Amino acid sequence: ALEKNHNWLVYDQQREAYVQGVLARIKELETQLNEANQALQQQHKEASSDGQSGQVAQRELEAERARVSRIQTDLEDLRRRYEEKSREAAQAREQLLEERKREREALQEERRGSSERTARLQGDLEEERKRVAELLMQ
Repeated sequence: ALEKNHNWLVYDQQREAYVQGVLARIKELETQLNEANQALQQQHKEASSDGQSGQVAQRELEAERARVSRIQTDLEDLRRRYEEKSREAAQAREQLLEERKREREALQEERRGSSERTARLQGDLEEERKRVAELLMQ
């Protein structure tokens, strides 16, 4: 039981570390997305003010849009995986709690059985003592 408990705790810690890593990656991707959006806006402003470099700006704008789209896709994928891992961690915690409850109940049942057996053995011992005392009296 202790080994299983330890294994669950290690698993829970690993999942928590993974979730923290995913959250950090999400923040990083959100930052990149914001930077890319700002760059797009800046380029759009520059392109509208400078008609001659409009084609270059348009290509750069399209490249930035593709980058933003890719980052958004990555972000959604990470969010989906984060939610999945969060569900897994919640299920693992629930299983751990259920297992602990079953172990406690089994231990209580074992203690009850031991108490009953002890009481029965003490009764048998007392009967044997009485019998021995009667035999000695005879």
